[in-house]
Amino acid sequence: MESADVTATSLSKFVSECSSDGSEEVLNTYCRNSPHCSDIFAAFEKDGQQQPTPRELQLAFQALECVLLYTASLSKDVSSSLAGVGALRAVGQTVVTKLLQYHMKMVYHSLNTASPSYLVRSCLKLLIAVCAQGAESTRQLANVLDLGFKPLQQLPARKDAKSTDDIRSAFVKFCVALLLYGDADVIKIAMESNVLLGSLFKLLPLDRPLVVHLLLSALQDKVLKNPVVSKRSKVDFLT
Repeated sequence: MESADVTATSLSKFVSECSSDGSEEVLNTYCRNSPHCSDIFAAFEKDGQQQPTPRELQLAFQALECVLLYTASLSKDVSSSLAGVGALRAVGQTVVTKLLQYHMKMVYHSLNTASPSYLVRSCLKLLIAVCAQGAESTRQLANVLDLGFKPLQQLPARKDAKSTDDIRSAFVKFCVALLLYGDADVIKIAMESNVLLGSLFKLLPLDRPLVVHLLLSALQDKVLKNPVVSKRSKVDFLT
């Protein structure tokens, strides 16, 4: 991809290459050559007043998600034989920092009720990939996320009975990611917020068994069995 030609076509090609055989080599080369992912972020920064199209935003989110999932896998694989793993891991933190400091406007724009479902889901999957970078990135996200943003509050109710990958399911997985990757402070934010965990239970009986199991398992491991969470907090959360 070239910085001067960030189009849906070039982004689509990159995402496709990241999803095919040999994707690790593609991502390794890309991260080494573009450690700031400037060409992907350029999709958010069009000249003048022109906004990226929903399709361009989706592809930019998917491209960043691919990068973050790759760098997160390196963070977990301490025995990786790749040279310069530390530099590659740093790419993930750079992406997180740029996204949270300069491009949350695009995140909120994409989560808006007027946005197509595929864009909302792609945005939530990117936020999950942010969490996958580890506790520090998850904390950064939890601290900047505007829980008073009304469209965010409406996501738990955006369920499509005909789809196995609806907005609600993606939002549940995002909340689970906060628990799995977050530290005690993030878990406390998730527990105390009616927008996050507190918003999920009303429609839980209608969720797919896999989604229900994912949420309940995370709650059991990261809340109920977590010695860092006080008994009082657990009681308040359950009542």
